[in-house]
Amino acid sequence: MTAPPQDEQYEPLGDFASLQRKETAPPTGFERNEWAALTEGFTNEQDEILAILVQRGSGGSRKGRPTNYRAPFTGALSATLRAVAQRNCKATQGDEDRMLTLASDSDRSAKSSLMKKLRANGRAHDKNYVARAVEEMEEKRFRECKSEEWL
Repeated sequence: MTAPPQDEQYEPLGDFASLQRKETAPPTGFERNEWAALTEGFTNEQDEILAILVQRGSGGSRKGRPTNYRAPFTGALSATLRAVAQRNCKATQGDEDRMLTLASDSDRSAKSSLMKKLRANGRAHDKNYVARAVEEMEEKRFRECKSEEWL
């Protein structure tokens, strides 16, 4: 990979204000209308960058939630003994227990989605086929180091 050209217009991490309205003339060998068709009608770098940002959905100041953002529940929590015990248990879990819980949940989810797929195909009534499919799925998850058994 070659380094980008180092000229007065190119600033790798320069501020956005430095790109203000630098008019670009068509390069030699191109007519203005031909160059406009190639550059999709943008006459300067700032307009092109702003259009790309708007297309990506990050042109405004209001952005969506970051990826993997977990907002805490703000509603009223149940005060039953079981609910309180579950919350306390989850709060005091160590990293190892948390990983085992996540792997167990993932195994259960994978089995559930497999059964859903088998029901959609009409094969859920064949017990031998279901047992074989579940065993194959468990072996695959073990080989991919995703199962609770592997942990």
